[in-house]
Amino acid sequence: MTLPTHRWALTDRMTEALRRISACRELLDEYLADTEPWHGAIRKQVMASVVHYSTKIEGNRLTREQVEAVIAGEVIEAPEKDKTEAVNYLRAMEWARTRADDPGWHLSHGTLTTLHFLVGQNLGTDYEPLGKYREHQNTVSDRASGQVIYWPPRPEDLRGALDEFVEWARSLSDADTDPYIANALVHLIFVAIHPFSDGNGRVARTLCSLLMMREGHKAQAFYSLEEYFGVNWEAYGKQIERALGPRWNPATVDCTPWIEWYLEAIAVQVAQAAHHIARLMAEIGVMALQMYAAGDAISSKTLIALWLARRDGQITNRTYRNAVDVQSKTASQHLQRLVHAGYLTQIGQRRGAHYVLGEKTKDWKFDRLVDIWLDKGRDGVAEEIFGVPAPQSETLFSLGAPADSGFEGEGRI
Repeated sequence: MTLPTHRWALTDRMTEALRRISACRELLDEYLADTEPWHGAIRKQVMASVVHYSTKIEGNRLTREQVEAVIAGEVIEAPEKDKTEAVNYLRAMEWARTRADDPGWHLSHGTLTTLHFLVGQNLGTDYEPLGKYREHQNTVSDRASGQVIYWPPRPEDLRGALDEFVEWARSLSDADTDPYIANALVHLIFVAIHPFSDGNGRVARTLCSLLMMREGHKAQAFYSLEEYFGVNWEAYGKQIERALGPRWNPATVDCTPWIEWYLEAIAVQVAQAAHHIARLMAEIGVMALQMYAAGDAISSKTLIALWLARRDGQITNRTYRNAVDVQSKTASQHLQRLVHAGYLTQIGQRRGAHYVLGEKTKDWKFDRLVDIWLDKGRDGVAEEIFGVPAPQSETLFSLGAPADSGFEGEGRI
């Protein structure tokens, strides 16, 4: 058996999409060159998007906000199956990240079966045999009509196709094929083989994320390709259907249109991520300068707490501690210092308490200053506030306090 790994041709659309991806990746790499405290908070946001949209494609009914709550460990009212799917996908992605960082790891059949076990555990008989390749013929049906639209390989042909797939995918890092094109091919061919009774799409998407992280693409943690698939799930399914035809037949597969669509999806999401992170840095930068202007020394956690409160309209102890990885008692102390300084206002008491932006932020002209930052940079905002360029500091967070100092020192908020 020969997989259709060569059944595509480079087109102008692919070349243009790769150019756009490269330009945005350079921008993202520049933003992410130095580790900043807000990186962890953004990664968690992106992971919530990844989990939400990848499970939504398969029919999960949780909202994005519910997924954020579930993976943060909160108790919510929702179907148990939907919550389990979200937790499972998060665990699969976390496992994939550890494998990507392991210098001794290499792709194997065990990679595929482990991913299937992680996404399918505690979800019933549809996933059986759990963590094992299927033993019977399966099919792919149209979600709306229920009509069978694709027949994967027969069970007796499955092992040969998978042996070839694993060998080919392991060789990709040594090949001349662009890694984004290779990733598109991995996705399509794995879905075409459909080796499991259920969960094939989730395994394919997790596997592709693992392989891109393994190639050293740090920006992978800051954009969600799954979001594009989830928003455009009908087109996603139609593109796969168009490439594969009604039945597994490697000799008739045309991968070119699929690769074009896949690269466009990446280009859109990477551009969106670059724009999002540029605005986030502007928002945090404006807050830092405003607090500096008020005579308050600044810590990274201060800025993240205020940024989350502004983004969501409020912040809770749980939201804050999950974002910055502190204990509940420490989170309460940090939030109370912001309340006493006038940057937050507490509403409610004890476990029912939440916090909104305080009176001290009301005159910040926030949106206007963020637009100035995006147009003229940090010095443009500083000239608006101080009438002179911004004070120099090692990082965005070190205006008056070390970047990772927390709240422990005297005079720091």
